[in-house]
Amino acid sequence: MACPAVAQEHKVVIALLSEGWWTRSQRIRTEGEVPFEIALVDPSDGPTYITLAEKALRLEELKINPNKIAVALDLDRTTVVRALRWIKGQPVYVKKQSIDP
Repeated sequence: MACPAVAQEHKVVIALLSEGWWTRSQRIRTEGEVPFEIALVDPSDGPTYITLAEKALRLEELKINPNKIAVALDLDRTTVVRALRWIKGQPVYVKKQSIDP
Protein backbone atom coordinates (compact mmCIF):
# COMPACT_ATOMS: atom_id res chain seq x y z
CA MET A 1 0.00 0.00 0.00
CA ALA A 2 1.65 3.23 -1.19
CA CYS A 3 -0.33 5.74 0.89
CA PRO A 4 1.48 5.25 4.23
CA ALA A 5 4.91 5.44 2.56
CA VAL A 6 4.02 8.67 0.76
CA ALA A 7 2.52 10.12 3.94
CA GLN A 8 5.62 9.18 5.94
CA GLU A 9 7.87 10.75 3.33
CA HIS A 10 5.94 14.03 3.54
CA LYS A 11 5.54 13.77 7.33
CA VAL A 12 1.73 13.56 7.20
CA VAL A 13 0.00 11.70 10.04
CA ILE A 14 -2.64 9.37 8.69
CA ALA A 15 -5.15 6.96 10.12
CA LEU A 16 -6.25 3.88 8.16
CA LEU A 17 -9.92 3.07 8.22
CA SER A 18 -11.32 -0.44 7.94
CA GLU A 19 -12.17 0.06 4.23
CA GLY A 20 -8.55 0.82 3.41
CA TRP A 21 -9.12 4.53 2.95
CA TRP A 22 -7.10 6.97 4.97
CA THR A 23 -7.78 10.34 6.50
CA ARG A 24 -5.74 12.89 8.37
CA SER A 25 -5.75 12.49 12.12
CA GLN A 26 -6.08 16.28 12.51
CA ARG A 27 -8.16 18.56 10.38
CA ILE A 28 -6.45 21.15 8.20
CA ARG A 29 -6.28 24.51 9.92
CA THR A 30 -6.67 27.78 8.10
CA GLU A 31 -4.23 30.64 8.65
CA GLY A 32 -6.56 32.22 11.19
CA GLU A 33 -6.49 29.09 13.33
CA VAL A 34 -2.72 28.58 13.41
CA PRO A 35 -1.26 29.82 16.72
CA PHE A 36 1.69 32.20 16.56
CA GLU A 37 3.68 34.45 18.86
CA ILE A 38 5.43 37.75 18.24
CA ALA A 39 7.78 39.80 20.36
CA LEU A 40 6.61 43.33 21.08
CA VAL A 41 9.37 45.91 20.91
CA ASP A 42 9.23 49.36 22.42
CA PRO A 43 9.06 51.65 19.37
CA SER A 44 10.70 54.51 21.27
CA ASP A 45 14.02 52.65 21.18
CA GLY A 46 15.73 53.63 17.97
CA PRO A 47 18.59 51.84 16.27
CA THR A 48 21.75 51.63 18.36
CA TYR A 49 23.72 53.84 16.03
CA ILE A 50 21.17 56.68 16.41
CA THR A 51 21.01 56.50 20.20
CA LEU A 52 24.80 56.61 20.55
CA ALA A 53 25.58 59.03 17.71
CA GLU A 54 26.17 62.08 19.94
CA LYS A 55 28.59 60.22 22.20
CA ALA A 56 30.48 58.92 19.18
CA LEU A 57 30.65 62.43 17.67
CA ARG A 58 32.05 63.91 20.89
CA LEU A 59 34.78 61.27 20.93
CA GLU A 60 35.54 61.80 17.24
CA GLU A 61 35.91 65.55 17.83
CA LEU A 62 38.66 64.61 20.29
CA LYS A 63 40.44 62.98 17.31
CA ILE A 64 39.78 59.43 18.52
CA ASN A 65 39.53 56.93 15.67
CA PRO A 66 36.40 54.76 15.17
CA ASN A 67 38.12 51.61 16.42
CA LYS A 68 38.92 53.17 19.79
CA ILE A 69 35.45 54.75 19.98
CA ALA A 70 33.95 51.30 19.44
CA VAL A 71 35.98 49.89 22.31
CA ALA A 72 35.08 52.81 24.59
CA LEU A 73 31.33 52.50 23.86
CA ASP A 74 31.39 48.68 23.82
CA LEU A 75 30.20 48.54 20.21
CA ASP A 76 31.58 47.28 16.95
CA ARG A 77 33.30 49.59 14.49
CA THR A 78 30.49 49.35 11.90
CA THR A 79 27.94 50.73 14.36
CA VAL A 80 30.24 53.63 15.24
CA VAL A 81 30.82 54.48 11.57
CA ARG A 82 27.06 54.38 10.90
CA ALA A 83 26.44 56.65 13.90
CA LEU A 84 28.99 59.18 12.73
CA ARG A 85 27.63 59.15 9.18
CA TRP A 86 24.06 59.54 10.45
CA ILE A 87 24.77 62.49 12.74
CA LYS A 88 26.78 64.25 10.03
CA GLY A 89 23.95 63.81 7.51
CA GLN A 90 25.88 61.47 5.28
CA PRO A 91 24.30 58.27 3.90
CA VAL A 92 24.43 55.60 6.59
CA TYR A 93 24.51 52.68 4.16
CA VAL A 94 26.97 53.34 1.37
CA LYS A 95 26.90 51.10 -1.68
CA LYS A 96 30.30 50.00 -2.85
CA GLN A 97 31.05 51.15 -6.38
CA SER A 98 31.54 48.34 -8.83
CA ILE A 99 34.70 48.30 -10.87
CA ASP A 100 33.86 48.04 -14.56
CA PRO A 101 36.55 46.39 -16.70
